[in-house]
Amino acid sequence: MNEKDEALFNDILAKVEAKTGVKRDVFLSKNRKPENVKIRMAISIILLSCKWSLAKVGRFIGLKDHSTIIHHRNKYNDILYVAGRTGNYDSVIDLVNYLKPIAESNINNQLMQCSKFRATIMAKMYNNGSSIYSCLGMYV
Repeated sequence: MNEKDEALFNDILAKVEAKTGVKRDVFLSKNRKPENVKIRMAISIILLSCKWSLAKVGRFIGLKDHSTIIHHRNKYNDILYVAGRTGNYDSVIDLVNYLKPIAESNINNQLMQCSKFRATIMAKMYNNGSSIYSCLGMYV
């Protein structure tokens, strides 16, 4: 668990608390109240969209394994399908849409880091007159 992941997770939890009025220790507990399950589902969907693995999302939410996260993803897809067909939108869709800017910001930061890495490699190649493989050797 690194600091960036923890910061992102805490940012999401703070936004969820502000939007729903439910404290994080309540919605992260192992109860099965529908409102808490939907909150955990929305958090799972956002973290998956940030390219987190199923197991990593499960660990952060406090689950034993990734199977519940798979169920959340499948159930959310079902909810989206029904909403598209009937126009009846579920509260979990609203919460996911509310949290999307956090995920998009995280993805943009990841892309910028890749661009900086690429720029570093290109500069080294240009300055040294070397091939990409020799430059990558120092990073691999």
